Amino acid sequence: MELNIHDLKDGINEYDLRETAEEIGFSSGEIKISGLIHSKVKVENLGEKIKVSGNIKTCVLLECSRCLEKFNHDINADFQIVHIKNWIFKEGEIDKKRMDEDVLKGDILNIGDDIRQTIILEIPMKPVCIENCKGLCSNCGKNLNIEKCGCKFERESPFKGIRLQR
Repeated sequence: MELNIHDLKDGINEYDLRETAEEIGFSSGEIKISGLIHSKVKVENLGEKIKVSGNIKTCVLLECSRCLEKFNHDINADFQIVHIKNWIFKEGEIDKKRMDEDVLKGDILNIGDDIRQTIILEIPMKPVCIENCKGLCSNCGKNLNIEKCGCKFERESPFKGIRLQR
């Protein structure tokens, strides 16, 4: 969703959005979103700054990093991003005080980008379908959550042959 900053009234502007992954800016195959993305967004016009905050609820389809099965992961995330108008900065310079701020280029504020970034940040780096997922057998590849395998092999310790001195 794009807003022209000149159309914002002073104070808080509220939006209740229900959009598809494509409307937010996800390309096909990037992240699989099950259903719509529901966002309650407040856009606060503070003169030289525009504060965008809200809550996002959606469901993403992920692949378990242990057993490789697909599963649904619910996202319910709050976010806040401050966009600064006419902010001039030197290329390559990072101001630690402004790490949670973004530069607003032009007169168009793209709320979809803020929502998209929040969803991406909420996806776990190593998703697991259940907390105690047993994963795949490293020998035969069977999903140990579904069935036990008949593999009989000894695990070699990486510390075998190392003597500790006291």
